[in-house]
Amino acid sequence: MGYLVNKARIHIVLTIAASLTILAGAGLYWIDSDGFTSAWTRSTAGLFFGIGGVLGLIGYVFGMLIGKNISILAGIGAQVQGKPTPDQMNQIQAAQKQLRVVGPISSFSLILAVICMSVARYWI
Repeated sequence: MGYLVNKARIHIVLTIAASLTILAGAGLYWIDSDGFTSAWTRSTAGLFFGIGGVLGLIGYVFGMLIGKNISILAGIGAQVQGKPTPDQMNQIQAAQKQLRVVGPISSFSLILAVICMSVARYWI
């Protein structure tokens, strides 16, 4: 994990991939909705795609918080020689506490986004 975060910068790669996915999805929604003006946006399919997009954005924001906290933990882990100092331990506990909150929110919102977007076209 330390290698992936500290050396390979996996969180940056995942953030770029997620950002490109969001831009592509917004572009497709823009095209399908004729610039957010067509009646399609108020149809059931349009609403499900829109709700899925909002849930995806929520997952993206909370996912960035996950990446930030994982970076903090990996950085501290690289510094620790033996037992962590009290300051390092406080930083570790704060990051873990935030991960316990943002992790489930990100996961749940992304799962709901996938469900909304995968069934949206079947609703009439």
